Amino acid sequence: MAGAPRTNAIEILDRINAIGRKVSERNELNLFEWNGILKDLQKLENVPGSGETSLLHQAVMWGMRLDRDKIKSLFNLSASRFGKTPNWYLIRANYATLFGDQSMIVDLLTSGAGKGGASHLAKVIHILVASGFYIAAWESFEELIRVDAKAAAIVETDYPFLGFTADYLARCGLDDLEVSQRVLLSSKLVVDAGFRLRKFSISAGNYGVSVELSVAAELERLVDLNFAISDAIASSFDELISEHVTTGVVPWEVHA
Repeated sequence: MAGAPRTNAIEILDRINAIGRKVSERNELNLFEWNGILKDLQKLENVPGSGETSLLHQAVMWGMRLDRDKIKSLFNLSASRFGKTPNWYLIRANYATLFGDQSMIVDLLTSGAGKGGASHLAKVIHILVASGFYIAAWESFEELIRVDAKAAAIVETDYPFLGFTADYLARCGLDDLEVSQRVLLSSKLVVDAGFRLRKFSISAGNYGVSVELSVAAELERLVDLNFAISDAIASSFDELISEHVTTGVVPWEVHA
């Protein structure tokens, strides 16, 4: 019927994915479109069986606006109404880089919500890599091989460095918690400086592991950000691991 509320969950999720791609690929957020999707999600909240989906994806929408307070309140509301479900843990963990909070990843792993089928495992691996949990990501990848070798081959094309990185860190006596603290602190500083986290790259060799966050900024601003990251890491941790793991920012164009 013309003018009827668009409360079809699949359609709304497709629209969220589409607007999310524009944000990620072009750093463009159409606020008119964003508001329309948010209103439809709010209507979906009252549809039987769709309440949790509505709240969790409202959090996703506010993630595009980098609004930590709204994101946190929506996750809290969903948990109070529907409990901490596997979807709650998974979607919430996506925002560890925005909050600089590794407990979001630890909660995902310790809750058991990191387990599942091939599609779920692939999503978990992406989250773990982005957050600096390379050893856990490799363990999930090994599980994915057992579950679905074809799906694992696709993931491997995105992260060919993963096996070496996990082995290198283990040989150096480093664990995920140590490494992720540095990665997530760097990510949070980039967001606090007013930039979106849209892409990163990782290289690894006998020289160590290098994590580079791609930022669309002038060279002078990137230099300032790199100094800020180095200073924050030096002042935040008693033990430095920079001989093994480094983090920093590079121009977006390098990896576009």
